[in-house]
Amino acid sequence: MIKYIISSLVFILLLSACSNRDYGDQDISKIPNALGVDRVSILSSVPSNNIAQSSYINIEFSSFMNANSFLNAEITLKNTQTDIEVEISFSSIENHLYIQPLESLIINQKYRLSIDSNAVDIMGNSMDRAYEKVFTCRENFWEKVEAGETHTMALSRDGELYLWGSNDYNELKTSDDVMKSIPIGIIDSNNSKGFNAGSNTSGIIKDDSSLVIYGKQSLTLNDESLFETLSIGSRHSAVIKNDGTLWSWGKDNYGQLGDAGIATKSYLVQENSLSDNWVEVTATKDFSIALKDDGTMWGWGTNTYGQIGNSEYNERRVPVQEDTNASDWKSISAGDNHSVAIKDDKSLWSWGYNESGELGDASNISSRVSVRESSDSNWSDASAGANHTLAIKENGTLWAWGSNYYGQLGDNSVEDKNIPTLISSDKWRSVSGGTNFSVGVKMDGTMWAWGYNAQNQLGLGDDSEDKLIPTEIK
Repeated sequence: MIKYIISSLVFILLLSACSNRDYGDQDISKIPNALGVDRVSILSSVPSNNIAQSSYINIEFSSFMNANSFLNAEITLKNTQTDIEVEISFSSIENHLYIQPLESLIINQKYRLSIDSNAVDIMGNSMDRAYEKVFTCRENFWEKVEAGETHTMALSRDGELYLWGSNDYNELKTSDDVMKSIPIGIIDSNNSKGFNAGSNTSGIIKDDSSLVIYGKQSLTLNDESLFETLSIGSRHSAVIKNDGTLWSWGKDNYGQLGDAGIATKSYLVQENSLSDNWVEVTATKDFSIALKDDGTMWGWGTNTYGQIGNSEYNERRVPVQEDTNASDWKSISAGDNHSVAIKDDKSLWSWGYNESGELGDASNISSRVSVRESSDSNWSDASAGANHTLAIKENGTLWAWGSNYYGQLGDNSVEDKNIPTLISSDKWRSVSGGTNFSVGVKMDGTMWAWGYNAQNQLGLGDDSEDKLIPTEIK
């Protein structure tokens, strides 16, 4: 007996699938031609080998499919050790099939996904053979996670990229606009060098150093440059090329592109100084901050609350150095209106808006120059959410401060904090602050989320309630 439930969204016959198609970065050999194929074949699948306890399995076909494609097909996900089937749900959009386990898989056990040859494309062409793939359910699955405005991206230890949350602009690369409540693997993401989530936009630097953008912030690449790092902001984004130069695109009404201009750009423009020693950049809400390899820090864009740290409140349309002219900055991060940075001596500093205590200096007074948070000098990592801050100490403990209206600090309360507050004594590898929510990965490879969850950005399946403490994403 076939054990699956067809999502209601897939009953819409995608008659428009044969026209106005956008294949993004797909290899041209993969573009389906329904009138010219005799058989349907499967091009690729994510995950390739291992799977988390709960995540979508993404299968890519050579031709367009819809709900009717699988009415006569048998699709099963079975535990190979117990021979017990797992109940699944699936949706099919264009030439992708998304399969969702409706129960948590068992760690370290193998599962066989089978699709028989009765699957057909929209023209009635059938599979050339049955498809079968064996995955292992892995514990300690996750390597790194990045929070956007209302969606999330994560890298597995297999080197595969997963996304979930809002999808209004196809920021999840699913060919539909339906949000996903659990991680969904995307095709051709193996061994991504870098990735970042912003406002309805996802950015990926692939293993060949090429840049791919999905979602709202469209980008026209006018060359074949190689890229090293990227940051997706609210209305603009920035990248550093392999040659150390820094480029941006998007809105420029506050000078946030750093090119001395004011016009929106849909193509890359270089920052005004034409420097070639940039190593890190954060593009956020209408401003950018960046580090050079000499340890100096620079900012540009809107500066209403002093968020670029140059002791002024005036916007700057070209990079300006922070007020102290220090050359010992190690890492940076920025939220909507505040910035945080760690120095070589492991001290943590912040500047900008502070009404919710996001600077962590025991006050609620905004600052146009860097102020030191009120704890010890042993910080290893920090991430600024929209209006809160998360940080990890060298001993792996997790701390947070700032706005907490949705529980984004994770201390089991909704009270703001203006000093670093211990959230977890476990050992954490990385953490990322989004808009009113937070995500992180522990040293043991487990992934956790907390805070606002209206768009399922926490990745907890059917549970869309806000979370006041870190909750595991399985």
